[in-house]
Amino acid sequence: MPKSTFLNLTADKQEKVEAILLATFYNRHISQIKVSEIVEKMGMSRGTFYKYFIDLADAHNYIVQKASIAVHRDILTSVYTTSEDLFEGIANYLEKIAVINKTATEWQQIQLLTANPAVFAKRNHSNNGQNAMVLQWQELLLKNDIELDTLEETQELLFLIMDFVMEILTAFIVNDWDEKQLLKVYRMRIKWLKNGIQK
Repeated sequence: MPKSTFLNLTADKQEKVEAILLATFYNRHISQIKVSEIVEKMGMSRGTFYKYFIDLADAHNYIVQKASIAVHRDILTSVYTTSEDLFEGIANYLEKIAVINKTATEWQQIQLLTANPAVFAKRNHSNNGQNAMVLQWQELLLKNDIELDTLEETQELLFLIMDFVMEILTAFIVNDWDEKQLLKVYRMRIKWLKNGIQK
């Protein structure tokens, strides 16, 4: 987690640092990156970097978590604006990602997350699931006639769906699929998820 010095920066300054971190980390392993490279891009001293972050891993984990939140939000937006059908909304999101410009921030976020599954998979239960995103998902699930007993279950289903989407996006990138193949695989897997595989 960044230090309070970073969190107390103006939103514009935080966004500038985040954009540099994303552009630096999204397509390279952390072992290939040095703090000196980041501070040069930021136009700041090495000491300032360490006022913001504990170390390089702290900066890396922070930008992965930011990307994770952004992707969650993008999927929710896609579902709410194109359809209140959860699974069709995810398909719409995947369609958008399949054709997005490879220099776009959204693409860099996807690249970063698919390259860092262990960091992405880390669960944050510090607020016991009582956050706005989980509540939005709970509302969306109810609209799709999926009723769960607790917010904890809702949160775990959210994690399952996000893991599911990220695994498909990883396969999309690794196998260099086109939009048609991505959606074909997605629809097959959703069918199995919803209906099971035994007749």
